[in-house]
Amino acid sequence: MVLRMEDLSSMTVYLQHVSCVAVFAVVSALVMLWTSRGGAERTRSVDRLLGLAGLLASLVVIGWWLMPSRFRLDVALPCQLCDVVGIVAPLAILTRVRLLRTLLHFWGLGLCSQWIFTPVTQTGPESAAFWISFILHGSILYSAFHDYFVRGYRSSWGDWGLAVLLGGGYAMVALGLNARTGVNYCYLGLPKPAAPTIV
Repeated sequence: MVLRMEDLSSMTVYLQHVSCVAVFAVVSALVMLWTSRGGAERTRSVDRLLGLAGLLASLVVIGWWLMPSRFRLDVALPCQLCDVVGIVAPLAILTRVRLLRTLLHFWGLGLCSQWIFTPVTQTGPESAAFWISFILHGSILYSAFHDYFVRGYRSSWGDWGLAVLLGGGYAMVALGLNARTGVNYCYLGLPKPAAPTIV
């Protein structure tokens, strides 16, 4: 077996990604522990900060891809599931609406967590695109774990059914958009993403 330079480059980027995720996970766990031990007032304060920071992060990510110098139809519209959950996550934290919390749990943890194992970004921490992806996915995952471990969200079978039903509806919309534009929102069409993914 011969290793090519692009294989080594991909491996290096992936190891950088995993290293950043590991540091993020440790810091997140410590912050959640600190929050949960601080009582209701601390939790409310962290909720406000997390919700507002999450909204800001989503707006930055959406704005980043909408800039004329970066605009490409296949990534610019905030139609990927993670873009949608990037808006759902802070709203779930700020409002505590059960439907939003359910989508955060099933779509955020269940689907957006794929980013940990198969990041689509093919550049390392030296690029802004890496951090744009990291900010979006990190804020989603932190919000989901915060809602579960600190605020005690627990799902029911009815919540699961609703998340599946809404996910199916979202997939139908994405398929229609993909068919009309030739893009690959929700990874349900062609072309395939440049980096391999689980889906």
